[in-house]
Amino acid sequence: MTEFDLSGIKLDPAASRGYGVGGRWRTITAMFKRHGRHPDLFENAKPGFLGVNFCLRGRGTYREGKGPEQKITPGTLFHRLPNAVHSTRFDPDSDYTEFFIVMDAATAIHFSTLGLLSEQTLLDVGVQQSIIEEFSDLQKALRATTSEVPHALAVTKTLSFIQNLYERARQKRLQSYWERIVSDACSILETNIEDRISMEDVASRLNVSYTSFRKHFRRIAGMSPGDYRVKFRLDRARDMLLHSAVKQVAANLGYCDPFTFSAQFKTVTGVSPRDFQRSQAGVLSHGAKR
Repeated sequence: MTEFDLSGIKLDPAASRGYGVGGRWRTITAMFKRHGRHPDLFENAKPGFLGVNFCLRGRGTYREGKGPEQKITPGTLFHRLPNAVHSTRFDPDSDYTEFFIVMDAATAIHFSTLGLLSEQTLLDVGVQQSIIEEFSDLQKALRATTSEVPHALAVTKTLSFIQNLYERARQKRLQSYWERIVSDACSILETNIEDRISMEDVASRLNVSYTSFRKHFRRIAGMSPGDYRVKFRLDRARDMLLHSAVKQVAANLGYCDPFTFSAQFKTVTGVSPRDFQRSQAGVLSHGAKR
C-alpha cells in the first residue's frame, strides 16, 4: 500500500480540548484537512505552537532551518516545533491531504523536556489504514465531555497516539535495516558454495547477533539461513546434473562424498540425483525428437 484509502473517510475538520493548568490555558486540537489546490505554505515559519502533521495523500518537501529538503509523501510525519524555523511546500496538483495535532507552546515544551516528543523532526511512519481509525478515536475523545473523558485521559490518549506513530516509524526503520542485512547475507550464502560455512560466522561478518539474524532471516526469507544455503546449492546441483556425473557434482559442491549429496538431494527434491538425471534425459530426448 503506497497511499491511504480516503474514500468514505469522514473525519472532523477539528476536535479540540481546552483546559486550565496552574492558571494557564492549555489546548489540544486534532484536525483533518483536504487542501486541494490550495495547500498551506510555511516559508521560514517560526510557529508559537507544536504541530504534529501526518501526510495522508499528496507530496511536498520539509526543511528544518537551513537544512536539506526532505520529501513528504503519504505516511510521513513531520513536526512544527514552537519557535523553530522550518519550511514546508506542497504540490498543489497532488491533492495534499493531512491530519495534524496542535498543542500550545507551553505544553509542547513540557512534553519535550520529559522526552515525549521525537528528536527527529521528520519520520517515515508508513501507510497503515488503521492509523486513520485511531485518529478518529482520538478526535472522539477530544470532543467528549469531561465526565466521559477527563482532561488527564484526553492528554494521555493524545500522547499515546503520537507515541504509537513514533513506534511505527521505529519498527519501519528496524524492518528496513534487517531487510538490508538479509540481502547481504543472501549474497554471502550464494558465494563459494563448495565451501563449508558457519551461520554464526555469517552473522558475525554482518555485525549482528546470531539469534536475531536467524529470526529476522526466517521472517523475511521464509526459511532459515542454513536452509537457504542448502536450497541454493541444490538449485545449482540441478543445473550441474544435466551435464555432469553425480560424483562430480557432489565434489564440485563440496560434499564429503556422493552418498551424503544424494541423500540431501532426495530429502529436499523428493527424487535421487540419478532419477532426476533420467527424468531430464527423457524430457530432453522428447524435445529433440520434436
